[in-house]
Amino acid sequence: MGQTMPLPPPFPADCRLAVFDLDGTLYRQSLLRRTMGWQLLTRGGPGRLARIRDLGRFRKLREEISDAGEPGFDAALFARAVAVTGRSEADMRALVQDWMEVRPLPYLRAARVAGVADLFAALKARGITIAIWSDYPVAAKLAALGLTADVTLAATDPELDTLKPNPRGLAMLMAQANCPAEKALMVGDRVERDGKAAAALGVAFLLRSARQGPPGVARVAHFTALAAAVQSS
Repeated sequence: MGQTMPLPPPFPADCRLAVFDLDGTLYRQSLLRRTMGWQLLTRGGPGRLARIRDLGRFRKLREEISDAGEPGFDAALFARAVAVTGRSEADMRALVQDWMEVRPLPYLRAARVAGVADLFAALKARGITIAIWSDYPVAAKLAALGLTADVTLAATDPELDTLKPNPRGLAMLMAQANCPAEKALMVGDRVERDGKAAAALGVAFLLRSARQGPPGVARVAHFTALAAAVQSS
């Protein structure tokens, strides 16, 4: 469907691709982490304190490896996690999958950012490709949120195996959509990850955060007003 009026800022003129981060962007990550922390404490069973400790260590290691920005992160991450926690690789992978990927799913819908479903619908009505680019697996979380996208890409996908802020995933999505940088928008919750990747490729960036971002960075706390603006444009 052709566009009849310009989209509102921060969308670029003749926008053709909107790329969304998932965790912390499409749902309120702080709310989910509080919920899962309570679940770990009350329903973690024997060894729950060790699980809390080791999941915290895993997240910290992931951040450190992400800062390096090099491809091939998955094997290196779990090798370091095994060394730090003393768990086997199979045990560590099972722990991460259980508590970071599977158990949070029933609580995602309640944490969904206001207006995101309306924004997706408005973008689709304008013929804009919606992509999800996440550092974590996408499909199950997106389904739990009740959202659909045209294309998804996770850092854990074998063809990527690279964490943000390395912009390789964004470049892959732009190439797949045959979309130049000046007609794409990146939406994320972290300037130092999503925003840095977008800047590396000259892509416009929108910060989704309840907190004020750096000067000059476009920001929304939720998507309600933006969805209405897109619908009316």
